[in-house]
Amino acid sequence: PVVGGSDPKSATITVQGTLYAIIFKTDELVRRIAGDEAVATFAEFGYTVPNLESLEFSIANQKDFSAEKKNTLIIKLKGDVALIGDVPAEQLKSKLAGLALADTASVLRTYKPIIDIEKSSGQITPPWSKVPRNIEHISVEVLTK
Repeated sequence: PVVGGSDPKSATITVQGTLYAIIFKTDELVRRIAGDEAVATFAEFGYTVPNLESLEFSIANQKDFSAEKKNTLIIKLKGDVALIGDVPAEQLKSKLAGLALADTASVLRTYKPIIDIEKSSGQITPPWSKVPRNIEHISVEVLTK
């Protein structure tokens, strides 16, 4: 280190060195973890990976890896990860506006990659009426597991 400064009660210490970091592009890392096919399922809608940062990261070949030599890095990720589809609520409201409840299933099927059709439901009061035409009177509630 280089020590400097003019005040006898303090000193400025300058340390020079090299810092190495391993940086991953989030999208590419998710593709490696989940696979191209799983990620492509959400392509039209987008997705989030809420717990990606909580994965336990370690270098499997720590003794053999060298950033200077630029040899292969083998990593281990441990933990649970999930892709959560982004539900375009305003778009969904627009498509549902004015439909009879029985016709809403066909609209929901177009969102199958991000909406679990088995568990989707709707409620209209009175039951023989239609979904309101005004989207401000339609609410979309998204429940995640």
